[in-house]
Amino acid sequence: MSRKYKFHDQEKLYFVTYTVVNWIDLFTKTAYKDVLIKSLEHCIEQKGLEIYAWCLMTNHVHLIIGTHGDSMEDILRDHKKHTSKELLRTIQNSTSESRRDWILAQFLKAGRANSNNTNYQLWQQHNKPMELYSAEVMYQKLDYIHNNPVKAGFVDRPEHWLYSSANDYCGQPGLLGGGCRSLRWGCGTSPGYASGTSRRRTRLPDILAPAMSRRCTGPPLHIAPAMDP
Repeated sequence: MSRKYKFHDQEKLYFVTYTVVNWIDLFTKTAYKDVLIKSLEHCIEQKGLEIYAWCLMTNHVHLIIGTHGDSMEDILRDHKKHTSKELLRTIQNSTSESRRDWILAQFLKAGRANSNNTNYQLWQQHNKPMELYSAEVMYQKLDYIHNNPVKAGFVDRPEHWLYSSANDYCGQPGLLGGGCRSLRWGCGTSPGYASGTSRRRTRLPDILAPAMSRRCTGPPLHIAPAMDP
C-alpha cells in the first residue's frame, strides 16, 4: 500500500473514506444510519476520536479525524467491526427491508471471496487515510466532504443534508456529537489540550470555520432524509 494511505502520525489530522462492498446503497433507512451515528458517538466518548468533519452518504462515509486516545487505525477497525455486526443484525431482523435477501447475498459473496473473512463482509477493507498537511488540502477535503450530497443531486446546498457536519460549520446544531463538545468547531480546546498535555496541532476548525460560515446564507430551507421511506 502507498505510504500516503497509512496513518503515520497520530498528532495530525487525516481524511478517511470507508465504503460498503460493491458500493451497495445501504444507508437509505434511518435504522441503518442510526447504527453508524451511535458508533461514532461511542468512539468520540470512549476511544478519544476527534471528528472535525463528516458525511454519511448512501454507500460510503467521509471523515476528517484526529485522536487524543486510541490510535486512529484501531478506532476505525473497531468501529467498522462493530457497525458491520450491528448492521447485519438489523438487516436480518428487518421486516420492512425489501432488499434483505439480495443485500445479505451480496455481503456473503464478498465475505467468501475474502480470505480474511469467514462469513459476511459489509465494509471494504481499506480506509485510504490521507494526512492533511496544509491549509489548502484541508479546504479541499472539507469542501469535498460537504459537497458530496450536492454533487449526488440529493440537495441544493451542503447544509441541507442532515447526515453531515455542514450545519455545524454554518452555526446550526449538528446531528453528531454535541457541537463544540465533540466536534470542536473552533471552540479552542480539546480534551488533550485541556488535560495539560503538550500535544499541539494546527486545528482544522480554527482555519475553516470562518470560511464555511461565509458560504452559509441562513438556516436550511429543508433537511433531506436521505431517501428513508
